Amino acid sequence: MLSQSEFERMARQFALLHHTAPTWAWFEPGPLSDSGAFAPPPGFLRSSPIVVQPPIAARRQGGEEEDPPVLEEPICSTADSSALDVSALDDQPQPDLLRIHICRSATYQTPQLLLLGCHGSDGRPWDVDEARAYLQRQANGSQPLPDQMLTPAEHPGLGLPCVALHACHTAELLSPMMRDAASCSREGGRPPLDLLGAWWSLVAPLLGLRAQPGPQHTVNT
Repeated sequence: MLSQSEFERMARQFALLHHTAPTWAWFEPGPLSDSGAFAPPPGFLRSSPIVVQPPIAARRQGGEEEDPPVLEEPICSTADSSALDVSALDDQPQPDLLRIHICRSATYQTPQLLLLGCHGSDGRPWDVDEARAYLQRQANGSQPLPDQMLTPAEHPGLGLPCVALHACHTAELLSPMMRDAASCSREGGRPPLDLLGAWWSLVAPLLGLRAQPGPQHTVNT
């Protein structure tokens, strides 16, 4: 349905059009291995970091707080620190940081959302429950999200653990949108709807974000 080259073309245009926070950039990671036997990892879209309140309190088992493994390459790097004003947060509980990545699912050949959240206090990554709690908070008390909606995953470009929005029904949801848009385009003379823009119009509200108009077609949310 969507090749990596088509995804890259749409993603670069997507990044150019989104000027308000969070901003976006196309990123091509370096090789994950020194061996030349592996294909280079695919590029992806990444957002600027978003400061958020911790989704849920630390869980305890037997009275002890869990201690998830710390990433060798912390998600909360200092590379983007210039974009954050944390001076007003010195006397407050440390907030978490969330980065949103958009990649192409090689299995389903559609865009896929990756959530890379981390605890501001120690850089520990969010697990699935914490990512689900964050999305549930954006839903403003609506019905609980399906358990199968999110899944732990390995980032296809970075090789790091993350939480992915399952892409198994993405093509099914996008097909009628693209079909209707193509019909409107033929009848009204408008350019066809950009597939990545259509997908973002479905996903952005889950994150509490507003889907902006795409490069070729206005998507209302």
